Amino acid sequence: MKNKKTLILLAAILFLGFFLRGYHLAANPPSLNWDEVSHGYNAYSIWRTGRDEWSQFLPLIFRAYGDYKLPVYIYLTAPIVGFLGLNAVSVRLVSVLAGGGLVLILYFLGRRLWPQKNWAFWLAFLAAVLPWNIFISRAAIEANLALLFFTIGLWFWQRREAAGAIIFWGLAMETYNAARVVVPLIFFYILLGALRNRRWWSSAKMAFLMLLVSLPFLWQIGNKTGEARFFWTTPVDQGAINRIIWQRQHAHPAFLARWRYNRFTYFGQYVAGHYYQHFGLNFLFLRGGTNYQFSLPDHGLIFLVLAPFFWLGILLFLRQKKWFWLFLLLVAFLPSAMTRDSPHVLRSILALPVILVMIVAGLRAIKVWLEHHSGLGGQLFLFSLVVAILIQLGFWWRDYWRIYRPAYSWAWQYGYQPAVDYVKQHYGEYGQIIFTKKYGEPHEFVLFYWPWPPSYYQHDPRKEWNYHAHWYWVDAFDKFQFWNDWEIRKKLKLKEVKSKGENKKLLLITSPGNWMEGGKLLKTVGFLDGSPAFEIIEY
Repeated sequence: MKNKKTLILLAAILFLGFFLRGYHLAANPPSLNWDEVSHGYNAYSIWRTGRDEWSQFLPLIFRAYGDYKLPVYIYLTAPIVGFLGLNAVSVRLVSVLAGGGLVLILYFLGRRLWPQKNWAFWLAFLAAVLPWNIFISRAAIEANLALLFFTIGLWFWQRREAAGAIIFWGLAMETYNAARVVVPLIFFYILLGALRNRRWWSSAKMAFLMLLVSLPFLWQIGNKTGEARFFWTTPVDQGAINRIIWQRQHAHPAFLARWRYNRFTYFGQYVAGHYYQHFGLNFLFLRGGTNYQFSLPDHGLIFLVLAPFFWLGILLFLRQKKWFWLFLLLVAFLPSAMTRDSPHVLRSILALPVILVMIVAGLRAIKVWLEHHSGLGGQLFLFSLVVAILIQLGFWWRDYWRIYRPAYSWAWQYGYQPAVDYVKQHYGEYGQIIFTKKYGEPHEFVLFYWPWPPSYYQHDPRKEWNYHAHWYWVDAFDKFQFWNDWEIRKKLKLKEVKSKGENKKLLLITSPGNWMEGGKLLKTVGFLDGSPAFEIIEY
C-alpha cells in the first residue's frame, strides 16, 4: 500500500510536469523560431538522406547558419520528424520529454540525497512547476536536453558510478556548449579529489574515459566551429576592443596604460561584474533574463517564495562542508558570466539542479526545526508553501498565455508559416518569388514549412550562398530569391518589374510598406498583436 501511494503521487507529479510542458505545444511559444526550424529541417534531411542541408554525411556538428549546432538534439529529433512530419510538435517533442524526464530523475536524485521519500517528492514537484524549466521545455532548445543528461550524470555520481556519470556528462557536452565549460571543471575537481586520496587506478580509468567522451569537443575547439562560437558569444568584441584602445590613449600615467587596459583585464572585469548577478533576487526570482525567447519578461525563473530557502540551503551546505555541490553551484554560472547577454537564462541552466537541491535542503531544515517548536510538526508550513507555489504558478501560467503569446510573437518570427503556406498554394503562378530577410533566414522557413525535399535542395544548381561575418547567407534556390530588406526597392526598380504574362509574374513577400508602385497587394500577414508582419505583393 505504501508503494502504491508512492507511485500514485509520483505519477501525479509527472502528469503535472508533462501537462505544463505539452499543453497546446504548437500554440505557445507562438511559432517556431529560426533555430527550431533549423533543428527540424536538418533532422528531416538526416532522416531522408543521411546528410544535413549542406550535404555533409552524418556530421558530428551541424553548420546550419554558421553557428554550428551540436548534434545530439538533431539526431534524436530525426526519427520523430521522420514519422510525424515537420511541425512544431515533432520538433519540440524532444525538449518536452527532456523537461518531463528531469522531473523523474530529480526524484531519484532526491532519494539518493535524502532516504525519506517526501523530500524526493519535493524535489520532483519543484522541477515540475518551476517557470525556468517549463518555459524552455516548450521550445526546441538544446540546453534543456543537456540539462537532463547533466542531471542523470549527477545521479550516477551520487550512486558512485563514475563511468555512467562521465558518459552522460559527455552527452551533455555534445548537446550544449555551456556543458563544455562546466563538465571539465567538475571532472577536474573530482579527479583532484581521487588523486589526493591516492586512488591511482580509478583516477586513470576516469581520465581515460573522460578523454574518450571529450574527443569531438577537443577536435572542434581548434577549427572553424570553435572560432565561430567564440565570435558569437565573446564579450571581447570589436566594440570592446575600441573601448580598450580609447582608454589606453587617455590613461594616466601613460606607461601603465597597456598593463591596466587590455583584453585580459577587460574580460576579467566583465566576468566579475556579471557573475554575482546570478545569485541576486533580480535574475532568479523577479525579472529573469533579457532574451524574450528564454523566459517570461518581468517574471522570475524561480518563484519568489522559494528565495529564502535557497539562501538557507547555501548556508547549510557551507556549514556541512558539502563542497561538491557548492563547487557545482559556483562553476555552473560561469558560462553565462563569461559571455554576452549575461546573466543568461540558458547558459546558466546547469545550475538548476543544484539550486533545487539547496532549496529542498532549506525546506527540510525549516521542517525539522518546526517539528521541535510547533504542535503541527511543520505540516501546516508545507501545506501553505504548496498553496503559495500553486498560486504563483497560476499567475505565471495566465501571463504566459494571455500576455506573452500575443505580445512577443514577433520575437518568435511569427508570420513565416502563413506566408509560406500562401506561396505554396500559388507557386506555379509566378516565375520568381522574393522574400525579405528582415526577420532572419527566410530560406530555412521555406524549406521547413513546404517541406522542401532535402535531396533537391542539396543539389540545386540555382542555390546561391556566401560566407562572411562568420555566417552562411543563402541568397537563392529554385525560383526563390532572398533580399535584404533595405535593398528591395532598389532592386525592384533596377529590374523594372512589370506583369508580362503568367511566367513573368513576380511574387514579393516583404515588410509592411516596403514595395514600389506597380504592385498589387494580395495579402497581409500579421503578428498576433494585430500589427503587420509581411505584405505579399504581385508584380
